[in-house]
Amino acid sequence: MPAAAERPTKLGATPLPCGGETYVVLADPPGHPFCLCRDERAEGVGLAAIAFDCPDRHALAAFYAAMLGMTTSYDEDVFGMISAAGQPTLGFQTVEVHTGPCWPDPARPQQMHLDVELADADAAERAVLALGATRLPGEGPGFRVFADPVGHPFCLVW
Repeated sequence: MPAAAERPTKLGATPLPCGGETYVVLADPPGHPFCLCRDERAEGVGLAAIAFDCPDRHALAAFYAAMLGMTTSYDEDVFGMISAAGQPTLGFQTVEVHTGPCWPDPARPQQMHLDVELADADAAERAVLALGATRLPGEGPGFRVFADPVGHPFCLVW
């Protein structure tokens, strides 16, 4: 795996002191960690999953699976994934100490968020609130802002 880290390192990534036999962990220039995972079936580099740290990966995976119509595609130890045809895979990793974002507080910024595309904003808002989302300040023409049950922001966009 060290050879796989050469290109991102040349682009400004920093190797982090963790990883495993089949993956290495790096941080992008602003400090966001990411993993490079070995997959013998893959050609080149591709996006395997967008992963969330959280205190209870099963609960957060269930929230996003219900919201996005996805199903569990991988479930082992502290990491699991949900997926559906034609959509990016989402991963959920249980961490012992989780300090979630508290957008729009700059002391605990969002770092990243998902934009969830839909047709009926009012119906989607009712559905995500029933699943445990919280409405956050901020909206505009074509979007509304929410937080998942752990605090990760996401937008409903139309």
